[in-house]
Amino acid sequence: MMTRLVRLALVLAAALSLGACGSASGARSAKTAAPLPEDRDPKLLYERGKAYAELGDLVRAEQYLAAALNAHGDERAVLPALFRVCIASRHYRLASEYAEVALARRPKDARLRFVAGAFYVSIGERARARDYLEEAAHQLPDDAEIQFAVAVFFRDELTDRVAADPYFREYLRLAPKGEHADEAKSSLMLRLAMATPATMTPLSEAPVMAVPTTPSTSPATLPATATPATATPATLTPATTAPEQTR
Repeated sequence: MMTRLVRLALVLAAALSLGACGSASGARSAKTAAPLPEDRDPKLLYERGKAYAELGDLVRAEQYLAAALNAHGDERAVLPALFRVCIASRHYRLASEYAEVALARRPKDARLRFVAGAFYVSIGERARARDYLEEAAHQLPDDAEIQFAVAVFFRDELTDRVAADPYFREYLRLAPKGEHADEAKSSLMLRLAMATPATMTPLSEAPVMAVPTTPSTSPATLPATATPATATPATLTPATTAPEQTR
């Protein structure tokens, strides 16, 4: 099943909807792809790849789209379609390899790095995914959706609510009434939420902790017969007025 992060990555970076496609077996490495079609026109290869994808022939679709890339087609058009095909056939590792090849040419493309990170999540490479997703969030500080996606990664994939919290708070700062606002608020840690006025949890809604009752030791509540250990000279009884002891 496609992970939530991968779906969001495709929406954000590819700007394409996920259509229903058939299945394919046997993913090929991006470095050892099937033989290229004879036609070397990148636009024609791209159009044929999309047509095969619509027909559900994901093997030929991937072949033609990869060929379009190798023929120096427009990556910003071809890559989303190629990622779509790989995701439809659940070839996430293959998708990550295509993303890495593109990143080698566009290392400063933060959205592409985010997509690559999402693919690494899907194949269980969480350490590399974390590096890529954090870097993408750092490079795109004003992108509320990416801040939310990284927060979800920490919360759901790494079960690290402490690390997720600042990203949820950034999302709420950027989109206080956004689509994910309720989920982000419910995911905030109470201590941090109370320290942030913009996302503060009302005290009436915060859990009340029972405070154990302990005897007071302040001088004001000491028994009348007790003599404070720190009595001052003004409170001492003068020797001339002290009662005499009966011999």
